[in-house]
Amino acid sequence: MTAQASIQRAQAAANISRLSFERIQEVATRDQGLVPRQDVDVAQSHQMEAAAQLASANSSLKAAQEAKAGAESEYMRAQTMLQYTTIRAPFAGVVTKRYADTGSMIQAGIASQTQAMPLYESHKTIRCDLFFLCL
Repeated sequence: MTAQASIQRAQAAANISRLSFERIQEVATRDQGLVPRQDVDVAQSHQMEAAAQLASANSSLKAAQEAKAGAESEYMRAQTMLQYTTIRAPFAGVVTKRYADTGSMIQAGIASQTQAMPLYESHKTIRCDLFFLCL
């Protein structure tokens, strides 16, 4: 059963319990002695129980919504982290030297630029149009 269905079911039970208690209470107040006090107490108890079940169903729905939001957030984080697994150059070129192989562990931060080794060297590909004048 879904959380929404649980809330609807609890709401219906709370409504019927409230109506039953109000009717019994009204009769007991109007015609004293006609309805035993125990019946009034039982009806009130049923009303309180139904209200608690409704509150519990609402709480379960809220918890499910928060779990969904957390799962969506984790999914978005995982999607972002997946994008970091691909290295893309900001320019077109040809790799001429490679200093790291697939699966190599690379240190995250190096203190100075002189100690840092590049992962690869590349040269930009530049398109040149040459025209020859033949005489």
